Amino acid sequence: YTYVTQPGPADSSRRNVIGRVLGGLFPKDSKGLIDAALVEVYRNIGTGSSDIPDIGHIRGISNPNLMALVRKMGRTTGYTEASVLAKHINASVGYSDGAQSVKDMVLFGPLSAPGDSGSLIVDKNNKAVALLFAGSRQVTLGIPIGRVLKAFRMSLA
Repeated sequence: YTYVTQPGPADSSRRNVIGRVLGGLFPKDSKGLIDAALVEVYRNIGTGSSDIPDIGHIRGISNPNLMALVRKMGRTTGYTEASVLAKHINASVGYSDGAQSVKDMVLFGPLSAPGDSGSLIVDKNNKAVALLFAGSRQVTLGIPIGRVLKAFRMSLA
C-alpha cells in the first residue's frame, strides 16, 4: 500500500500515518477527466466527525451555478470563498512528468494554493460541487463531484 501521512512530506520531517491509498485515477489514465485518489482514513484520526471545519455537514451534491459563491477548507489557505466562473473547461495542467490535458472541469475564482488539492468545494447550501485539484493565484480548477463519485463507485451519505 501507499500510506498517507499528516502533516505531508513538504510540511514536516515528523509525520504520522493517517491512512492508506486504495486507488487513484489520473488524467493520463482517465482521458483527462479525473485526478483523484481514494484514501481509507484510519478511525483513530481526527475528531470522529465527518463535518468540515468552518463549513459543517455536507448535505448531498449539486451542479454549480455560474457566478454562485462556493467555499472550501484547505490545508494551505484554510477557509476561502470564490465564485463559479465557468463550467466545461478544458485546460493543460503541469505535473512532474509534464503537462496533461484535463477536460470538462469547473473554473472558480482564486480559492487555493499548493497543498489545498483534494479539498471539497461546496455551495452555500453545503452541497458538494467539485473536488479541488489545481489552481493558480488567479483561478482554481475543480472536478465535478458527481464524476469523482461515479469513478470510484461511491456516494455521499
